[in-house]
Amino acid sequence: MKKIIALAVLGLAVVACDPFKDEAGGTPVITNVTVTGRGYGPIEAVPSGATWAVEASTPSTAGFGRIIVVTANQLLDPTSIEQAPWDVNTGETGCDPANGWLAVTVTGPVALPAGQWYTCYYPSSPSETVGASVFIYYSATPPGTAVGAQPIRAGTMVAADFTFTGTVKAKSGADLPISVTASVGRITAEATAETTTPGGATVGVTALLENRTFAETTWTVAAVDADGEDVPEANAGTLSAATAGTVAPWPTSTVTYTPPATLTNGPYTVTIEATGRGLSSSVEIEVAAP
Repeated sequence: MKKIIALAVLGLAVVACDPFKDEAGGTPVITNVTVTGRGYGPIEAVPSGATWAVEASTPSTAGFGRIIVVTANQLLDPTSIEQAPWDVNTGETGCDPANGWLAVTVTGPVALPAGQWYTCYYPSSPSETVGASVFIYYSATPPGTAVGAQPIRAGTMVAADFTFTGTVKAKSGADLPISVTASVGRITAEATAETTTPGGATVGVTALLENRTFAETTWTVAAVDADGEDVPEANAGTLSAATAGTVAPWPTSTVTYTPPATLTNGPYTVTIEATGRGLSSSVEIEVAAP
């Protein structure tokens, strides 16, 4: 259901269902939060008390935006969310946060480009049992019908930690507090060689840690033989202790892979992976008889 919600938002046209045959009452609550965008996600947030937290939200590149989608169990009051509506048919722009309801903090060494935060109200849903959504994104251009202005393309999220807080209102007038954290980062691993031989040259592997730290990064090594069968860990080769470095503005973590002395069944395909707080990247190295 969460993926269906995100796909409906990506349509960016009010063609989905009107929520509720019998409109929900009572206290408004957030039912789920995702990070999604063009060719990306949805990545689901996990609730922890009143805050929803999402990890592994890879930074966006030009044309591949990011949106924070906050879905409630009820219809909401659009005037508490956006100063003016965005008309997807005419291109009339709006979506400036109403009454300054949204507070955003960004922690990281890379600054957002010139632009601003937008908060658009999305009343339709993919189901008669799912409520309305607020989507939040940062852009250099206001929302509109032009391709480059579409939130799913224009939404920018650099590698950083984001906190989104504020209060909107349900259709009934009741307050709906919003608290979301998004840790946006990336790990990119590269090896100094793609091949080696049994007992042969060692291979260095370095991971660039965008918005991740050396201390929270772990390394693993695994191998499969010529038949695609798992090689026992003791025979897959070994990794050195990791060493820390820096490629401004990010830290790095480097290990050295030493191949096994012998092969038991043809060449080995060795996978070396760096993992840190929900993110990972791996390289493959072929260990073949000389």
